Amino acid sequence: MYLGINLAIEPHSIALVSSNQTLSEITEANSHDFSENLIHRIEELILKANTNYEDINGIGITTGPGNYTSLRIGTTLAKTLGQTLQKPIYPISSLKAIAHENTLANGIYFSILSARKTDYNCAMFSYNNKKLSQLTPDFIWEEPTITNKLLKIKEPVYLCGAGFEALIPKLNKNKNILISTKKISGTSIAQIAIDMAQNKENHPLHTINPKYSHQPNIYPNHK
Repeated sequence: MYLGINLAIEPHSIALVSSNQTLSEITEANSHDFSENLIHRIEELILKANTNYEDINGIGITTGPGNYTSLRIGTTLAKTLGQTLQKPIYPISSLKAIAHENTLANGIYFSILSARKTDYNCAMFSYNNKKLSQLTPDFIWEEPTITNKLLKIKEPVYLCGAGFEALIPKLNKNKNILISTKKISGTSIAQIAIDMAQNKENHPLHTINPKYSHQPNIYPNHK
């Protein structure tokens, strides 16, 4: 049984999955206290699944990009649980999680998340024979670059993500762009963690940290 945690972007979601079957899931949008009460939500999740912490074999966690505070809370709690239960932690890019959530058919997937101002977090993936492969590292493009490049695409591409609603009217001009906006679920994070476990991936705790597209701005105190 694997625990999946997504606090990177809303809706926040956690789930317990065993053998590709979702045992229980909790998803909440516009919840200001979900991350702060995460441990209580996980206890509720375990109760709903009629199981216990000892049955958890591994924990998947979205490590970013995403909300600064939520990412810190999510990764810290996942690492604490992993250390306490002596179970492996699987860090998952939010962009990969989005692509995984939106796979509809074989093809190319372009994941996008709003970052700051006119910047967007992006990554490209291919999906073939039920296998998702990342084609590029996570990167940042500004709005003009995204629209200019995607409008020139001559082959079908699935565009998926969140926070890019303002771009949709422009991108709809290219019929090769197929837009899908399913959000990240805890179930999807747990499923990716299961795949990573089967591939025998090993991620030491000290290497698992939030990945921000931009570092938080820290302003000096004004007296």
